[in-house]
Amino acid sequence: MKRYIAAAISAFLMFSATGCSKLEQEHFDKSMNMDEKGTALINAQIDYTLDPDVFFGGVADVAEKLNSQDVDEDIIDSSEISSEMLSDSRWLFDENKKMQISLSASGICDFDNYNSDAYIFAGINGITVKCGKLHLRGDSAYYDKRFAYNMCALTTLSEGGDPSELSEKYLALDKLFGDKQYLRLGYDSDANAILKSSQLGKEYYTGAKALLSGFDTGCVTKIQNGTRFTLTSDNFSSVSKKLASYLKKNNTQTADFINGYLTDSFAASAALSGSETAQLADIAQLFKITPADITQSCDSYNEMLGTPEYKAFMDTFDIEIVNDITEENGIRTDQTTYTVDSDSKNAIAMNAVRTIEKTKKADFEQINTADCVDFDEYIEAIAETYDYDYDPDDEVSDFPDIFNETDEIIG
Repeated sequence: MKRYIAAAISAFLMFSATGCSKLEQEHFDKSMNMDEKGTALINAQIDYTLDPDVFFGGVADVAEKLNSQDVDEDIIDSSEISSEMLSDSRWLFDENKKMQISLSASGICDFDNYNSDAYIFAGINGITVKCGKLHLRGDSAYYDKRFAYNMCALTTLSEGGDPSELSEKYLALDKLFGDKQYLRLGYDSDANAILKSSQLGKEYYTGAKALLSGFDTGCVTKIQNGTRFTLTSDNFSSVSKKLASYLKKNNTQTADFINGYLTDSFAASAALSGSETAQLADIAQLFKITPADITQSCDSYNEMLGTPEYKAFMDTFDIEIVNDITEENGIRTDQTTYTVDSDSKNAIAMNAVRTIEKTKKADFEQINTADCVDFDEYIEAIAETYDYDYDPDDEVSDFPDIFNETDEIIG
């Protein structure tokens, strides 16, 4: 398990696109917003498209190229697995039987004090819902009541729940909120020794930059008004091998970086969830990485790049990731496109765009902490509407994923 974690985080470092060249450091700094100061208007949107016929058709092609007896016959029949997906979750696909999902945010951000207010919108197949408003205040997030109710509805429907079940959930939320207006997701005020989320981002930034100071991806180029990071099927293998060799050579520093980041992440999670800090610190020790783990994960990764399965996948799917960061007329634009094509047809597409425009005026909404419901109370109220025994000490729900994505989009 530890080697998988080491490999996963090591691979993630490649997408940080930082290295010893001035151009790569410039791109990395801008991607992390580390050079942003003052107050700015923020607009961000993510659009995601999935064509199940093309995707599973590609999966079938991979299975055919491998000609393996171990491959499930259902996978080879791409039309069957695609039809099963459509019949089970037809409402998730539009009239062309494609999934179209969007998430957007529009608001204002104070980079110096980690404050922001933003309206959040979610859409599927052209139907857009104004979910509500998000307020970030330092290391705490506050969602208005509307957001909490709408997220409850969207999650219930996306899990295939009966719309009639919403009445019971809404009644539980009515009782929970009463006259209160916000849902709070934040740290205990007395957790002075805990690394907060804003600090955690800085820790990752400085640690990754130091670790990769002697490495260049070779993926960053200069474009008009900015820089571009490009990773495709053509250069993925060579960049991956180059990174694996570098991390293996610097296995001690890599292990120290991963261990430090994991420890700090567990500590931050403890403060966020109200869990016992010492208990999560003990858990963090279970995932502690050694330099030998780094070496083994890098060797295993290089072996994977030479397997028939990897070759069949790369021969079938054409992958491209492009991140452009440009600045013109005082507006910074960070755009990432991710595409997976098969047989010259688009199987998966993602387009994420964020603009930052400096402004002098910043009127942030005043948040009264006494007017808030804590996140664990929200989760408990929703969980009690399900037909199972609820233990408040257990980790519960998929809801945090939604909230984390929302935090990330406005950066």
